[in-house]
Amino acid sequence: MFLLFKATAMYEKKQVSILISRTMLIVMLLLSLTLGGCGKPKRAARPYKIAPSQLDNSMAGYARPDEQVGWQTASQSPQGHPEEGIQQWDSSQQPALTARGSSTEYHFGPGDVLLIKVFQLLEPDKEAIIKAEVDRTGHIYMPVLNHIYVNELTVEQLQRELIRRLATNYIKDPKVNVAIEQFNSKLVMVMGNVNRTGTLALQTDNTTLLDVISQMNGLRTPTGPEIEILRGAYNPTGSKQTGASMIDATGKKRERVPVSLLFSDNERSRVNPVIYPGDVVNVLPASEGYIYVAGEVKQPGSKDFRRPLTIMQAIAVCGGETKIADEKHCTVIRRGVDGIEREVVINLERIREGKDDNILLAQNDTIYVPVDGWKKFWDDVNNMFRRGVSTGVSFTYDAARDAGVTSAGGAGGY
Repeated sequence: MFLLFKATAMYEKKQVSILISRTMLIVMLLLSLTLGGCGKPKRAARPYKIAPSQLDNSMAGYARPDEQVGWQTASQSPQGHPEEGIQQWDSSQQPALTARGSSTEYHFGPGDVLLIKVFQLLEPDKEAIIKAEVDRTGHIYMPVLNHIYVNELTVEQLQRELIRRLATNYIKDPKVNVAIEQFNSKLVMVMGNVNRTGTLALQTDNTTLLDVISQMNGLRTPTGPEIEILRGAYNPTGSKQTGASMIDATGKKRERVPVSLLFSDNERSRVNPVIYPGDVVNVLPASEGYIYVAGEVKQPGSKDFRRPLTIMQAIAVCGGETKIADEKHCTVIRRGVDGIEREVVINLERIREGKDDNILLAQNDTIYVPVDGWKKFWDDVNNMFRRGVSTGVSFTYDAARDAGVTSAGGAGGY
């Protein structure tokens, strides 16, 4: 009987060895297939066109790739913006002043309408009221005095000039009053997240950003963190003289003013730049569009885009990568102004370690984080063992128990 039992146990042991060998062969086959998938060469960036109907030309200016895709990093711009020529304010900067200093006077220009009252100009003991518009050459027409050059004069300066001319040849002790009836020469465009958008006529030489927002009935909520100023970008008359000629010596073309600094309670940190004729004030919304994140992130989908946005920030907004993400082969797809989409492979691991620069994203970028084959395999193995433990399945083989003989604590198990 003992010999029969021993022979049975040896037979069962041999069967278990065969089973283990076959299992190891299957595992090695799976590993080789997995390694073959993970060991594929790194895919180079490839351009490809999309259907013209899918192009969004209105937003194409935000992505300006060159022939090498044009990807920019935060370190390539001193202020961390993807566009060139953008000036960002910090707390150490002071508000800009006009070329005339801190004067609140208004200097006339073409299109302004003046209301001039002169006592005894046309009839004795009567006041003459003349409405005069400044023409393109900077002149107004006055009865008796004919054409007078008034461009860049103030109310007080014109009043003194009229008194001097009238007293010299026409009226003894003339009484003259000058006022501005319509402000038309210094126009700016206000757009975006304000309660009233459109053209605004400046009424002083140093109207500030806060003045402009107040005259447009304030900001709409929710609003973005920044207000964009494009210097000299608005020229409704087509003249050569725009706000660009009045910019200070720094030559800034575009500025971004943080809303928090514009409304700061601290006077030293408050930023309230002067708005010049021809400027465009764009109050950015809370979101400037979307980016799209797919693959191995915890919360994939479309996400609000607001410049500047780096790829690490976008991944963080999505809750981070999953545990099976391939961080070394993240792909960013961007559409350029030419209608061509280009992709580049980014190593998130090297960016996190500080070895590579953090890539700045553009509106409508698509980010794809692929799965890592190795990580997925071991995660599946780990999950299999966990399911086995939770369901009470034993991963050991006890030959004596299989033969119906109770063993001492499974000592004969394999």
